[in-house]
Amino acid sequence: MVLTFTGSLSISEAGREDIHAMLLGALGCNIAWGVIDGVFYLMGCLAERGRNLAIYRAVVRTADPFEARRLIADVLPPVLASALAPEEFDRLRQRLLEIGAPPQSPRLTPADWRGAVGVFLLVFLSTFPVTVPFIVLQNPMAAVRASNVVAGR
Repeated sequence: MVLTFTGSLSISEAGREDIHAMLLGALGCNIAWGVIDGVFYLMGCLAERGRNLAIYRAVVRTADPFEARRLIADVLPPVLASALAPEEFDRLRQRLLEIGAPPQSPRLTPADWRGAVGVFLLVFLSTFPVTVPFIVLQNPMAAVRASNVVAGR
């Protein structure tokens, strides 16, 4: 997206105001995509926790030991599930019954929020270098050339 902004700049007619407007648009775009990707990361965390909570509730609620084994086996990697004996599945289910009531709904943890900030920074900072030449160079043509070098074009 940043390359779209920098590539749309008409060098022959670009003044400092045009470059300033392009920089604001590019940085705004970087921030927007960083926020969007961070929110998608958090939504993925919540979806995974919700799925895990639903499986936990299903294992705890079922009275059928075969169904409980199947539910547990379905969430394990196949190689791990095939290595467990039926008694081990039953012991695992018993331990789950002893844990107590699960939370009512999935919740985000501080680690999830740190991950979302990391995603934001990754998205924002990975595209920021393309805009640096426009910040430090006064000549628009030189800035475009330097930006293309940074972008690998």
